[in-house]
Amino acid sequence: MSLIHDQIEFHNVAALEPMNGMPGLCPVRFPRQLRPVMNKYARTVPVDMAGVELRFVTECPQTRVAFTAHAGEVILNIFCGNFHQRELRIAPGTTHVLQLEKSPWFSKVDVPALGLGGFSHKVWRIQVSYGTMSYLGIETFSDALRPPTDAEKPRLRYLAFGSSINTLVR
Repeated sequence: MSLIHDQIEFHNVAALEPMNGMPGLCPVRFPRQLRPVMNKYARTVPVDMAGVELRFVTECPQTRVAFTAHAGEVILNIFCGNFHQRELRIAPGTTHVLQLEKSPWFSKVDVPALGLGGFSHKVWRIQVSYGTMSYLGIETFSDALRPPTDAEKPRLRYLAFGSSINTLVR
């Protein structure tokens, strides 16, 4: 499941919702109308963003994306295509503007090799490993911005099922 907002694909997100007292929009994994049938513990799971990924394509050399961390630390992993760029930790209650720049080594690699399997090297991916945050916005300084096409994403998908899903319903 995914949705498009600000020309960004929010993967593994059911909705973007305002959170009390927090700026921006919080990506949630379960829609609000489903939460009343969840047990009390599980009602906090929709805003836990582990597994959420923001995906977009732009030629902007210095793209900026802004987030605010909620009560706990947020851990992000930044990818350009299949290639891990860095890990970022955002302290609780702080706003962070992430600046994305392609690694200089991309210009030294054979372009067809960059896209072998998985994501195109043109797709920026901001993967949430831990925590809850609000998305504030993106700036590409008038360069084009769009969600990735199906051809720029992996053809095959993997679905894992765990027993923790059983705790979600009363």
